Amino acid sequence: MAPIERIDSADPQLDLVLHALAHPVRRHLLELLVVGDAAAGDLAASAAVNHGISRSRASQHLAVLAEAGLVDVVVDGTWRWHRLSRLPGAIVHAWLTQLASPYARCERPSPE
Repeated sequence: MAPIERIDSADPQLDLVLHALAHPVRRHLLELLVVGDAAAGDLAASAAVNHGISRSRASQHLAVLAEAGLVDVVVDGTWRWHRLSRLPGAIVHAWLTQLASPYARCERPSPE
């Protein structure tokens, strides 16, 4: 198994991704994309129904996801299709794996 590249906790890409993942509406939108590509209007409608926000606000959440690189946007005429991007998920996975590594943990005396 190849070693995982060490991710600096101050990495700006990691900050963008974690910020994007911090909001429940954006996590909902990502979960919808797990099954496949979706039109922006359909994603916004789902967010509006499930989270009580406007479609305009849902579009702003989609923009945050795109800025973080979590989704790719394909323009087809008047349609904007969104799909999951794999790379930013990999940076979060690598960083979390670092945290879970036994080498990353400090030995602490157990409280008595």
